[in-house]
Amino acid sequence: MKKVFKKMSAFLALAVLTLAFPSYAAQTEDLSDYRLVFLSEVGWEISAYYGYSQINLVIPSDEIDQTSPAYPITRIGMGAFEEHRELESVEIPDTVTGIGERAFYSCENLENIVLPNSLTELGFGAFVNCNLKTLTLPESLEIIPNAAFAMNESLESVLFPDGLTAIKEEAFRDCLSLTSVTVPRSVTEIGPHALGYFINSDMYSGMNWIPDYRRIDGFTVYGYSGTAAETYAVQNEFEFIPLDGNVTPGDLDSSGTVGAADIVTLAKHIVDEEAIADDRLYIADVDHDGEVTVKDLMLMVLFVSGKIPALG
Repeated sequence: MKKVFKKMSAFLALAVLTLAFPSYAAQTEDLSDYRLVFLSEVGWEISAYYGYSQINLVIPSDEIDQTSPAYPITRIGMGAFEEHRELESVEIPDTVTGIGERAFYSCENLENIVLPNSLTELGFGAFVNCNLKTLTLPESLEIIPNAAFAMNESLESVLFPDGLTAIKEEAFRDCLSLTSVTVPRSVTEIGPHALGYFINSDMYSGMNWIPDYRRIDGFTVYGYSGTAAETYAVQNEFEFIPLDGNVTPGDLDSSGTVGAADIVTLAKHIVDEEAIADDRLYIADVDHDGEVTVKDLMLMVLFVSGKIPALG
């Protein structure tokens, strides 16, 4: 009887300890799959990840009390999650400011990534050969480095932040499903083959590798006249659609706002009751995927009803 009582007491004590210090219990479990390196007075870097059981991974945001004072994870190191094919989604906390080279290289099943608004540094090839479907880049990020999102063949849409200044060479090379992009005014540099290209085949000349770049059919650049977006489109013979003046995505009646009348106009176009003029279709294409579909209509409904903050 005494043994049973002791076991029950120990179990209750453990339960109370877990309830009293939930963050510590969660932190211990969450950190067991990581190799961490302390960056003096900056925070912790994940240098390697050893877990293989998590499909949907949430990287810990708690401060790690192995130093005094405690610091959170602030950086994901070079190749830290390389070739972790079990991962389907990763949420990175807003304590992280940097992601190193090839950090998520060849995570072939990674479909969703949540990048924090604290992110200021992204390394070369950070997300090469993943399976991303959509991508929203944080306002804090100013430069997209070389090959950062190359070979994401399922990527259909990218939302660039207004403060972005550069899209480097091959940043989105071999993103075959990405048929259009909207480039902010703030972008002053778009590198060679950054957008709208894939490599058809590799040719070798002696010791030199010569990639055979091909343009993605129908690739369209939305942007502003006189900016890097127009220059890139013209130089690479892509269609360029200007967003100058007072053109508001979804404003089909040119009223200056998007309202019920615009929704009705688009609905009539979709059901083939009343077509929108070809030179105004880009206004209806609010998701900038190169097509006017029910998805655009639903986005306009959500915007007018206040469910989403903006279009385009």
